[in-house]
Amino acid sequence: MIHGVNTASPPLTPRWSATRRRCLQVAGAGAASLALPGLDGARAQPQPQPAGSGREIRIGQTLSLMEGRHAQAVDLLTGLKAALAQANAKGGVRGQAVSLRTLDDFNEPERAAANVQQMLDSGAVAIVAPLGRAIARATMAPSAAASAALIGPVSGDATLRRPHRPLVFPVRADLLAEWRRLLEHARRQGLQRTALFHAATALGEQQAREFAGLAAELGLPAPAWLRYDSDGAGVDSAATALRGSNSQLVVNDGAAPLYEDLIRKVRSRAPGATGAPQFWAVGADAQPLVKALGPLAEGMLVSQTLPNARTGRLAVVRDYQRAMREGDANWPLSDAGLEGYVVAQVLLAALRRAPRPDRAGLLQGLSGLDLDLGGLRLRYRAGDHIGLAHVDLALVGRDGRLVV
Repeated sequence: MIHGVNTASPPLTPRWSATRRRCLQVAGAGAASLALPGLDGARAQPQPQPAGSGREIRIGQTLSLMEGRHAQAVDLLTGLKAALAQANAKGGVRGQAVSLRTLDDFNEPERAAANVQQMLDSGAVAIVAPLGRAIARATMAPSAAASAALIGPVSGDATLRRPHRPLVFPVRADLLAEWRRLLEHARRQGLQRTALFHAATALGEQQAREFAGLAAELGLPAPAWLRYDSDGAGVDSAATALRGSNSQLVVNDGAAPLYEDLIRKVRSRAPGATGAPQFWAVGADAQPLVKALGPLAEGMLVSQTLPNARTGRLAVVRDYQRAMREGDANWPLSDAGLEGYVVAQVLLAALRRAPRPDRAGLLQGLSGLDLDLGGLRLRYRAGDHIGLAHVDLALVGRDGRLVV
């Protein structure tokens, strides 16, 4: 079992030359290390140290790497490391290297919370980019107890933003912004009758009310509800409810594997039927969803909280592409990698504004941050950590690629 990945900076250099397949392998068994570019093997656990001490600025991350099997997490980590390597090659922050230590949480919230506590005890000044709704939520309590910033959780979950959480600094736009963009487009296309595929939980019901509020604000009829249980059950009943709802469009709240199951169930029973609803998706796990659906995904519309990582229309994307080339031209560009790169840029900008590189100083650097990220505007205000408001819509082409 892999307990951690030490990503001390400078982590990426031009000699980094493993292919993606090699990078996703696990080197050996037991106390092994992930064969990720620039990642050293697990080390003996460090003793607790004051946050921000030493000649490097320590940053912690818990991530659902699943021993290298989770491609989105690996890409996210690679983008983070590329940005930090780029910064450290230019002297870091005021002469101090910024080091990232990542621990694998295997997508288990309790383990994620323990990972965060361990890294904070070892001197991390902040926690960055936990992946997914449940993992991001699990990181909030230990971070808050240590008065440490949680920067760039990879989730649009409303609970990370409302009520206002002074130590949480989202980067990507939230789920409501994605839904608004999708519903605005639906209205322009003449799609009036919508349905939301959502969890049958307190949070899921809250999100359903927010979705209904958006629909009403845009002059659309009340949506139909397609509920799934937290254990993954309920997809069959959701499919039955959809057939009786006369909905023209279905949108999800995440839960990509369950949404895939719903789409397959509905389309397998009435393939190509006239009047069948369209299925659009929010950006969380969009690429794995599209890949899993194969030809069934063609024509699907997907919201994207960052620009396409493979085009160069914005300076931030070109900067990301340059950083990846400097690391290894064999490593593929990805939307998750771009998000990791952007989160790291926010962290670095805040550290440069900070009066000192400790937890309290970093919070001062984040406070009131108004940052132009090469064409993307990020803002944090007292009482409202907006982050980015950017949402694109991408169409799934015949080859499975997302075209903005």
